[in-house]
Amino acid sequence: MKIFIGYDSREQEAYDICHYSIKEKTGDTIPIGPLKQSDLRNCGLYTRPANEPASTEFTFTRFLIPQLYAGQWALFVDCDFVFTASLHELFALCDPKYAVMCCKHDYIPKAATKMDGQKQTAYPRKNWSSLVLFNCQHPANKVLTSEIVNSSPGSFLHRFQWLTDDLIGDIPIDWNYLVGEYPKLSYAPKGIHYTNGGPWFPAYEKCDYHEIWTACGERLKESKIKTVGICYTKNSIHSKLSYENFVKGVLAVGDRIVKIHNIEEMKLLDQCHAMFQVSEANMSSPDNEFRQKLKLYADEKKKPRLVIDTGFVKNKRFNHEDLDRYMALGDGGIKRKARYFNEHSPSDRWKKLKFEMKPWRTTGKHILVIGQNEVGISSQHINVLDWWSKIIQEINELTNRPVLFRKHPSQRRLPIYGIYKPSPFNNKDIIQDLQNDIWCVVARTTNGAVDAILNGIPVITPDDWSMAYDVAGHDIKQINNPPTPDRTQWAYDLAYCQWAFPEYASGEAWLHYRNHLWPPEN
Repeated sequence: MKIFIGYDSREQEAYDICHYSIKEKTGDTIPIGPLKQSDLRNCGLYTRPANEPASTEFTFTRFLIPQLYAGQWALFVDCDFVFTASLHELFALCDPKYAVMCCKHDYIPKAATKMDGQKQTAYPRKNWSSLVLFNCQHPANKVLTSEIVNSSPGSFLHRFQWLTDDLIGDIPIDWNYLVGEYPKLSYAPKGIHYTNGGPWFPAYEKCDYHEIWTACGERLKESKIKTVGICYTKNSIHSKLSYENFVKGVLAVGDRIVKIHNIEEMKLLDQCHAMFQVSEANMSSPDNEFRQKLKLYADEKKKPRLVIDTGFVKNKRFNHEDLDRYMALGDGGIKRKARYFNEHSPSDRWKKLKFEMKPWRTTGKHILVIGQNEVGISSQHINVLDWWSKIIQEINELTNRPVLFRKHPSQRRLPIYGIYKPSPFNNKDIIQDLQNDIWCVVARTTNGAVDAILNGIPVITPDDWSMAYDVAGHDIKQINNPPTPDRTQWAYDLAYCQWAFPEYASGEAWLHYRNHLWPPEN
């Protein structure tokens, strides 16, 4: 079984509400999809002239359904319906001896115009084809080839003239009740057909059963609203700005928030579709219990958990007073362990950054090993102190280039073994280090590796947490000939990992994730 709803680009609202009414009453047990003329043209199945007179974009496309559906029974319905009963009841009427089944109306239209001022026409079997059960495997429907559908007059198709009358089954009128043509009943018909125009047209705002369509639309609107649990996990100035602007963005697109300040309030997350927090949980730190429980909760419930963290380009992390910066936003974590929905991104956000990526450097005297907080969030999976010592010793064996070690501001311990010198630019902007005749950077997860790549300095990192991983070498044996791959797509994708505060406040960042987490239905 499958349901095809006629799609007309002029009646998106009608389509959405028809679709919702079916799902509301029938559930997700029968596939539902739009019958779009544009799709059928693109694949070559529909070739009738684009300027051919037709009241809707699906006037003729419905008759291609026996070709489109490989199963037995498929339902076609105009988009100007609302259903008040499960369509399982309708499919239960299917009788395999018929090629099609429909409501066999016998009426003359009361008005001279319909919908948005279109001329109303009277003809035999009018509206029979507005709701049709197609027996797609019936031999008689093999007549409906693309050639026939694209060349036959409307009368041949809409009156089912490829069939003998005994192959046209009858469906009760209650499933295709014509508003404005039939008297209003004391109960709601199972299928309400706003054939002359529905409440989405000003002239039909108060038509019969308008309240049913309007109420369905309100329920649809409510069903689309998402609630985000705003989990207050950090209190720095950048954190406060992150919360303030993200909340503005969620509200700007019409969604809701619930504020979660502590573990006791986490029970409120059950009513939320997603979570938002600043900084990832350090699962090995006793000071991170709130964040730890948030991570465990999201993992158990399989709930989206958006984590904001330092950005990658123009992040201003060495100037805490400059708030004109980009902050990264990922689902389920930080750095390369988060989901950014950024695969094969277009170039627009990268161009918006107006950042000039430098060409790959082909000379250099020093190897720069970049440190990081040895007990930090992105160091949880490795004993980074031991790794630094080991990797510096390996570099010493593989090259005569001197090694510089750049200490992280919060780093407490230094490598014990290996020959190296401290960077003369520790605690200063990393750009100064990168300009110090560097041949290659060696690092784990630090964003300094991204800075190096952007400034044309090759990177070696074995760590797939690193945002530089996809354009870096992974084996220290590459130190004398580090990879210098094309960085174009990597840069485009990177730009879709981070957002400026105004983009958070406008809802642009939230919509990026919202539309990927819950794709709009066709």
